Amino acid sequence: MQHQKSIQARNHRSGFGTSVQARLAASIVAILGVAATSESSMASTIVVSRCNDLPPGHGVKGESLRTAIGKAVDADLVDLSGLDTSCSTITLQSGEIPIGLANLAIRGPTGHVLTIDGNHVGRVFYHSGKGVLTISSLSLANGRTSGNGGCLYSNGAVMLDHLSVTGCHAVNGGGVFSSGPTPSNVAKYPTTLAFVTLSGNVADQTGGGIYNQSLLTLQSSLVDGNTAAFVGGGVFDNGTTPTSDFPPTYGTTYIQATVVSGNSARYQGGGISTSGPLITTYSTISDNKSYLLGGGGVAVFANF
Repeated sequence: MQHQKSIQARNHRSGFGTSVQARLAASIVAILGVAATSESSMASTIVVSRCNDLPPGHGVKGESLRTAIGKAVDADLVDLSGLDTSCSTITLQSGEIPIGLANLAIRGPTGHVLTIDGNHVGRVFYHSGKGVLTISSLSLANGRTSGNGGCLYSNGAVMLDHLSVTGCHAVNGGGVFSSGPTPSNVAKYPTTLAFVTLSGNVADQTGGGIYNQSLLTLQSSLVDGNTAAFVGGGVFDNGTTPTSDFPPTYGTTYIQATVVSGNSARYQGGGISTSGPLITTYSTISDNKSYLLGGGGVAVFANF
């Protein structure tokens, strides 16, 4: 194992930089600092008090996850952390939960696993805002769509912390699809995944685990057993840095202390496919496959 560029390289090729660990750590700290500051200054916290997706009325009392999100305003926190251990799964009954706000935080319990189940009939969350959607301490499962983002679609950026996304299916971004925030905020709010598991997700085209169109940082995570029919079985990052130049300048994908294994793509990038530089530290990329054009572990398209 190489300690500065510690990739178990059975099946990859990539572009590496030097002295990136400090840069990545500083980036993570800055991002988490922004998230913490935002949460502390939120307009309000809306507490989810019931473990179902039933519509209000007819004797149903308290806030469901769906009704809480419906009542939220920009930068609110929707808090499920008070649900006790008897609440292990909330199965959605009427399709995906829409989030029209630019910025919203959703926090699950830390003492036990709570799964939001898409019930194989729709996504779990659809975020149409151009801000940042922050989700922590939850499991998203069994989302399905004929569009993009099997469990989670964001028209902005996402910050995911202590989250698992499993068993989801979409055209692009089998588990997660992130378009990125407005161009002026791309560098400030990259899509960030920390302590996240992306597992068993399927894309009919690209990005089995995640399809990202912004900048991407992936830290202390597991990307395992995802599949894409074209490229990027585990991760597809097409993030660009704001520029007036053409062709555009592609941003760097940072992967730290992460395992990317057992993913597959039909054409290229069984584990990871990027359009810009890829910097990995203290990570393992192994046992990924592509069947036609190579790059079983990593495919970097050198548009930078």
